[in-house]
Amino acid sequence: MDTVNSSESPQKIESKDYAGNCSSEIEPSNEECEEALKKFVQITKTDEACAHFFLQDFNWQLQANRFFSYTLETKGETNSTEASSQFLTSEPDDDFSLTVISWNIDGLDENNLTIRFTAVCYIISKISADVVFLQEMTPNLVPQIRKNLSGEYSILVATPNLPYFTVVLLKPFIELISHKAIPYRRSGMGRSMQLVETSLRGRKVMLLNTHLESMKEHSDIRLTQIQECFKQLVEWDDGKTVIVFGGDLNARDSE
Repeated sequence: MDTVNSSESPQKIESKDYAGNCSSEIEPSNEECEEALKKFVQITKTDEACAHFFLQDFNWQLQANRFFSYTLETKGETNSTEASSQFLTSEPDDDFSLTVISWNIDGLDENNLTIRFTAVCYIISKISADVVFLQEMTPNLVPQIRKNLSGEYSILVATPNLPYFTVVLLKPFIELISHKAIPYRRSGMGRSMQLVETSLRGRKVMLLNTHLESMKEHSDIRLTQIQECFKQLVEWDDGKTVIVFGGDLNARDSE
């Protein structure tokens, strides 16, 4: 897997003066990339990791105004996203711990999707959880997540042939044993259970990531889907296996 680092340079870039005017297309040197990183950090008051994520998605063009414009436009979106992200810590015993994030990244909303998903990748990298459950990933986001996070995680895509799907990220120290997606018996939206068998420090760890049927009127379908999830969890439960179940359950208060 490719490791992303600050000295890595992209294949091509549009040469710009400090005012941001385009000239000829060239390959930047490592020194030019380093200088762009430093200037971005100084101007935006962020850090080098954020600068790298942002600059590589804008072809290393130093236009901090884009960063600030995005920040102002999506302030409400950021609050909503943070509220929907769940950070869980499971500690079966004193010698074992596992950090997990579950996040519906709203990949079907194409408004500012590239920059929003860049921020998602940055936050995931910053938190550095052991396991990440993502929902509502789309095919066009897969290359971006591989570019941004393949140096930090194994990336498991459930059903890449569908318009949207779930994804599980695993830190390299977690051994992957098997991975599969099982479609629900009832679903008009192509929903499934993403099942991942792993091993961590001698313990079997089973992961179930899912995105249950959406909308209030599909409550009965959600009920059958959650029952399938519970059945799978019971099958895994042998008193020794660590089991993690998460995702977007779309549950209403009445359910």
